[in-house]
Amino acid sequence: MAQAGGQMRFAAEWTSKVVIVRELITGQNPFSAPALASVFVSALDKRAEAN
Repeated sequence: MAQAGGQMRFAAEWTSKVVIVRELITGQNPFSAPALASVFVSALDKRAEAN
């Protein structure tokens, strides 16, 4: 991943971690699902408002 230019960011085990880089939204693990969903819906709302 690092060789391709990716930057890895980790949270402690059993915790949520969501990272947003431009259009890419990722979550570290299943514990990130609620936060990821919230960020994703917000991104969709912003996109809808822009159109």
